Amino acid sequence: MAQASPLSHQGELFAASTSRERFKSPITSRRGRGDVSPPLTFGEQLPLGLGTARSNGHDIVLGESRQPSIATVSIRRVRSYLPTGAEPFVMRLLREVPTEVVPVESRESKHGDFTKEAGTPYGRITVNVCGNSYRFLLTLLHELAHARVAARYRRRIKPHGPQWKDEFARLLFRLSRQHFLPGRLSGAVHRHALDPKSTDEYDTALQLELRRYDTTDQRLMVTELDVGTKFSLDGNTVLRRGELIRRRIRCTGPKGQIYSVLPVARVETVYDRK
Repeated sequence: MAQASPLSHQGELFAASTSRERFKSPITSRRGRGDVSPPLTFGEQLPLGLGTARSNGHDIVLGESRQPSIATVSIRRVRSYLPTGAEPFVMRLLREVPTEVVPVESRESKHGDFTKEAGTPYGRITVNVCGNSYRFLLTLLHELAHARVAARYRRRIKPHGPQWKDEFARLLFRLSRQHFLPGRLSGAVHRHALDPKSTDEYDTALQLELRRYDTTDQRLMVTELDVGTKFSLDGNTVLRRGELIRRRIRCTGPKGQIYSVLPVARVETVYDRK
C-alpha cells in the first residue's frame, strides 16, 4: 500500500517529511536489509516437486521431518506486531491463501506491498513495523486482498480496481466483527469497508481513530490544528492552515504560495495556534 504524498504545490508533489519513528532491526537476515523477521526454519523455498507448494496452510511432512507451512512461519514472524487476540483471525486468512509475510523497517514510500514472481508457489507480503498494531493489521489485510486477487485472476487487472476493492471490503467486514477490535475502531473499519480506497490515508475518520493506538508517533495531524495555525511538516517550511477543500487542506506558504496538504499529514512543529 503506497503512502499518499502529504503535500502538493501547483501540481508538483513535494517529499515533505512525515516520517514515523524508524524501527531499528535487531536482526540481520539474508532475505534483505530491513527485514526484521526471524529467519525461515526450513529451506528458503520449499521444493516444488514434493507437493508442498499446494499446502492448505497446515504443517506438512517431508520424509522423516515435519516442516512448518508458510502460514505457520508467517504467523510466527508477525504475531508480536498484531493486536492482542488477532492471531487466530490472521492465521485463518493465511491458511485460506498461503502467503509469505515479512515485517520490515518503516519505509517513507509505502506501508506495505505484495509481490508474486512467476514460478513461485506463493506471493510475498512486506508490512512496515510502525508502532501501531491495528495499523499493521490493516496494512496486512490490504496486501492480503492483493494476494487473494492474484490467486483468483490470472489475467492482468488494475492494482486497486473493482476486484481488489471487493476483496478488501470482504476482509474489512470480517475484521469489523472480531471481538478483539475496539468498538469505535470497529465502526470506523466498517465504514471504510463500504468504499475502500487505494490508501486508507484518504479516510480521515479512520486515521484519527487509529491514531489513538500509536505508541511511537505522537505528532498531531494537520486536520487537528485550528484554521490559521502556523505549522511545519519538515521543520523548515512554515505553512498556515486553511480550510478543507475536498480531500486536502488548503494551506498558505510564507510568500503566499498555495499548498494542498493531506488532512492526516503529521505535523513536525506548531508555531502558534492563531
